[in-house]
Parts: sequence; C-alpha cells; structure tokens
Amino acid sequence: MYWKLNNCQLASSLISVHEDECYICGDGGELLMCDKGRCSKCYHKDCLGGDVTTRGKWICPWHFCDDCGKTANILCSECPNSYCKAHASGQITELGNGIHVCCDHILTRKKTTQNQAEVENDGDDLVASPGIE
Repeated sequence: MYWKLNNCQLASSLISVHEDECYICGDGGELLMCDKGRCSKCYHKDCLGGDVTTRGKWICPWHFCDDCGKTANILCSECPNSYCKAHASGQITELGNGIHVCCDHILTRKKTTQNQAEVENDGDDLVASPGIE
C-alpha cells in the first residue's frame, strides 16, 4: 500500500523543530537556528562570540570539530563541543547508548550518575528483622 502526500503534508514533514533556548547559556530570547538537516540547536549571537554571518544557510558550531574546523563526527550531548575522529581521542567519552560527553562534562555526569545510584540504594539497606515491629 502506498500513501500519496499532498504538498502541505510533505512540507510540514520537512519542517524541523528548534529548541526554545540557547544551547550555550540556556536562556531564551532572539536565537539563531541551525539550518543543518534535523538539528534543533539554537544560539544567541553574543554567546557564539566573534563575527557571526547569518546570510543564507547557517550551520551551528556543533557540526564542526573544535580543533580543526572539519566536519564533526562525535558531538557532546551536553554542550556545543564536537570533534572529528582525528581529534576525539581524550576529548570526548562515550557513556553508552550513543551518548557522548566531552571532558568539560564527564565529571559532572559521573557525579550525577553516582548521586542517582546512591538515592536508589538508600532504601536497600533497610531490612526488617523478623519479630520486631
């Protein structure tokens, strides 16, 4: 069975949804939206620093290696840091399930994971003794 889409259905399926806050600072306001594929990232012009050209298609820094500027293959899940395969070693760690975290966030991510494990285990130590109410 084949489905035929009209032009409105096709156009609405191609529209990407962007985030409501800057990927660097987390605040809302006037944001630049990335035009790459299905990237949902947005940024304040001031947060990007330097001269940002917004004419035509704009691709956000998350898609380029922080060290050499080539296309990034490994993107941090917490911030715009990203690296190509040649520069990723020692800069970014895979936590599993395709989640990568750069060295700026690995310690906070580990602490968060440890805190969650401690909270989950807090009730495990309480064992009722038989005959004691």
